[in-house]
Amino acid sequence: MESISGIWQSYGLKQDPRTYGYPLVTNPVFVSTVIATYLYIVRNGERWMEDRKPMDLRWVMRVHNLFMVIANVAFIAICFPLTYGNGSYSLFCQGITGRDDYASRLLIRSGFYYIFVRYLDFFDTFFFILKKKFSHVSNLHVIHHTIVAFNASFFFGFAPEGQPGLGLFINASIHVIMYGYYFMATFPALRKYLWWKKYLTQLQIGQFIFAIFHMSIPLVYDCGFPRYLVYFATSQVILILGLFLNFYVKTYLTRRREEREQVLAAITPPATEPKKQL
Repeated sequence: MESISGIWQSYGLKQDPRTYGYPLVTNPVFVSTVIATYLYIVRNGERWMEDRKPMDLRWVMRVHNLFMVIANVAFIAICFPLTYGNGSYSLFCQGITGRDDYASRLLIRSGFYYIFVRYLDFFDTFFFILKKKFSHVSNLHVIHHTIVAFNASFFFGFAPEGQPGLGLFINASIHVIMYGYYFMATFPALRKYLWWKKYLTQLQIGQFIFAIFHMSIPLVYDCGFPRYLVYFATSQVILILGLFLNFYVKTYLTRRREEREQVLAAITPPATEPKKQL
């Protein structure tokens, strides 16, 4: 415990003492190893699958997606009543209380388990690789998963409560919808009902915009939440927002405009030159 805390302190950071009992996910060596392993698989996955057939993972994906829906619902059901649900958290600006009562310990313990749920997001990438859908393993996809995995451990160690809470609950709610979408997509008969993917992306973009503004409140209103954590969080959310906006423009605006132009070109008769008068 001391050696792990010492690693953080060598960078001028002080770990929340209430998380000392969870050394694995607050250990930068462990977290770095997990993320490095993920990136190694991403880098080499296409080469490993080069001479192999795509794998049929429908049932594995169904179990995974259903579990992720249940896990995110459980996290909200346990933690929301301990915070905003009972009025002990401010929706506007919430600092770190430092309380060590039963409710706080349950909140932190639930956060610990939720970190591993965020690590399980990596399997989205692994499924794409094993199914040889390499185009889905985009920069947005990889950067997003990497940042989320790192932040889950980082903020658990230094801010296991406080201002990020509201954004975290919103994010967990969106994950319920997202993994529900993924679950339905594994059933061919249900795919005709999945016309709303565009709006799911809009919902994700909306949550990032909200998170930037909400997380920035402690910069102008002192409620006891460390400002360096605000700068750290908002800078990453801005990056992710930019990547999502770029994806949205390319996928739903530019591509649709090109498709409309192709349709118009196909139905418009070619222009003919006027006949010359003799």
